[in-house]
Amino acid sequence: MAEMETQTMTATLKRVLLLINIILLSVGNCGGPLVMRLYFLHGGKRVWFSSWLETAGWPVVLLPITIGYLHRRRTQPSSPTKFFFIKPPLFMASAVIGILTGFDDYIYAYGMARLPVSTSALIIASQLAFTAGFAFVLVKQKFTSYSINAVFLLTLGAAVLGLHTDNDRPKGESNREYVLGFLMTVGAAALYGFILPLVELAYKKGKQEMSYALVMEIQMFMCLFATLFATVGMLVNNDFKVIGREARKFELGEGRYYVLVVGSALIWQCFFLGVIGVIFCASSLLSAIIIAVLLPVTEILAVIFYKENPLLGRLYFIHGGRRVWLSSWLLTAAWPVILLPIRVTYLRCRHISPAKFFFIKPPVFIAAAIIGVITGFNNYLYTYGQACLLVSTTSLIIATSLAFTAGFAFLLVMQKFTSYSINAVVLLTIEAGVLALHTSSDGPKNESQRVHARIFHDAGSISLYGFVLPLVKLTYKKANQ
Repeated sequence: MAEMETQTMTATLKRVLLLINIILLSVGNCGGPLVMRLYFLHGGKRVWFSSWLETAGWPVVLLPITIGYLHRRRTQPSSPTKFFFIKPPLFMASAVIGILTGFDDYIYAYGMARLPVSTSALIIASQLAFTAGFAFVLVKQKFTSYSINAVFLLTLGAAVLGLHTDNDRPKGESNREYVLGFLMTVGAAALYGFILPLVELAYKKGKQEMSYALVMEIQMFMCLFATLFATVGMLVNNDFKVIGREARKFELGEGRYYVLVVGSALIWQCFFLGVIGVIFCASSLLSAIIIAVLLPVTEILAVIFYKENPLLGRLYFIHGGRRVWLSSWLLTAAWPVILLPIRVTYLRCRHISPAKFFFIKPPVFIAAAIIGVITGFNNYLYTYGQACLLVSTTSLIIATSLAFTAGFAFLLVMQKFTSYSINAVVLLTIEAGVLALHTSSDGPKNESQRVHARIFHDAGSISLYGFVLPLVKLTYKKANQ
């Protein structure tokens, strides 16, 4: 009984620890690129210095390590207490991974100096595919249908968005610099996709019992060697000599320059500590999935703070289209295409028994007609909003339709909810809702606030389509066919 209680307590503590590390990872993953881009936007030019800051906060980890050591010495006075648990094999692995991390930091900082945060975040999200591949090769990661779907969809979504980067180039930047920054960021994504499973492999092959205290030591030594790698680059590039001059010329002021430097080091340390903590509590794949899931948060923060333009445009309306009714008509105008599979099915069945071209009966036909009319009105509302808002804004607002669909599904078809589905609905809706609130700075140029206020058309479209989906399900149930 006592053993079962201990196991339960251990599992609970591990979940709490996982949650804490996810929070740390979230803070670092979203805040790190923003503070780094802030440095380059306001006069910072030193790529090696910027990469050095990503891991220079490693001494912070000494604080919890010291507290843990003092606690062990006080509670276990009879046994010898070591300050560090790490042994030579894990120390060597940490050193190698740290050097790789230092190189990865440099090419990432190089890309960040030349790309907007939104574009860089999209490219970095593709590391999920690299992490999945290397995790399978290095640590024999087992995949379920859910994890495969997550990897495929998140990577595909980031890749599709990443293809549309032809209009996001910062002003005054040459095509060569932009392409080089793009390729460097892709390289950073691939290399970090290799580093994450490598850390997990080190845990497995380290010949030591893993504890969170040991994990923090590994993190500290990884960042120490990454910082040493960047320090060599700074010495060669004479970065240390120009920091003072750069601080005096910094557009936000010398004081804020040093605040930014210290803040950057601390925020990035949250990222690295969160990453290795998630790997310890779960897997390298989960850490990569969390990084990819946080993509829209980084994107919207870049739009809010730096007024970056999202990558996808409203092609028809941007290039002279003005007909809202025509655009809404196009959403469903391809319906005759469905006649082809219906015709093929009819021809196949005709040789077996007397076959009808259509199976639909009057009650279902009337229901389909009503739902079709409602859908047509919904399409108009949606298209009107699309004509006035950016695609990114529209997509965020439309995403909140999940809550309406869940509510109407419960009322119309008695949808049953589990704790998982409730959590999914609540969290996804809150995320989309919070992002959608920050739309004050995304109004297209030359568009009046009155037109931009037609955001309520999209809100109407959300609620209406949230009603249409369960209505279709209800029709299936009540069809008597």
